[in-house]
Amino acid sequence: MPHTHYIIRGGVEGRDRLRILSRLMAPSTHAVLLRAGLSPGMSCFEIGCGSGHLAFDMAQIVGPFGKVLGTDIDELKLTLAAEEAATLGLKNIEFRMADIMADPGSDAPCQFD
Repeated sequence: MPHTHYIIRGGVEGRDRLRILSRLMAPSTHAVLLRAGLSPGMSCFEIGCGSGHLAFDMAQIVGPFGKVLGTDIDELKLTLAAEEAATLGLKNIEFRMADIMADPGSDAPCQFD
């Protein structure tokens, strides 16, 4: 059953709030990603990516030979994330609308590190 309530305020206002949190946490986030073993060439999947800020960090770490897929249930946030990724020149990132609670499976096989 799809969720009708998004726990974090959506749209531009929600994206702006998440951007502030992302900037505040950037040093810690980057350190955690590296400590977790994220490295160039990896394929990553972020569930609940919101405005994409963590996905942007991951895309920068995995580099041009890696890839990142970010999913969320807020279509506007995904659109804003894709626009920002393009502005940042991140070509190794894709955003898709998906509700992991409604459809935890996939219609196509995929592999992530």
